[in-house]
Amino acid sequence: MLKILKKLFEKKTEKLKYGACYGVLHGRYVGELFVYIESKGNILYFLSIPNMKNREVPLEKYKYGIKNNVLEYVQMLPRNEKKVCRAQFYANQK
Repeated sequence: MLKILKKLFEKKTEKLKYGACYGVLHGRYVGELFVYIESKGNILYFLSIPNMKNREVPLEKYKYGIKNNVLEYVQMLPRNEKKVCRAQFYANQK
């Protein structure tokens, strides 16, 4: 019963926020979780978990993925996990 109520009031968001976690349900990266880090222009940058690799996704493909259930919003990560993901993302860039 509590799970049903929680789902009713849970935010289903397409709005990108730092630390938002998305599950990949289809395609090349199926089974990975993408953690949103930042965007520059029309490119969105994610950290892929469990591979810990940086992924670049054009904004159009992100919108297509949300609309066609390729990407599914999972949850917002806790603050300490967001910090670890951001640190790993920038370490991968070096």
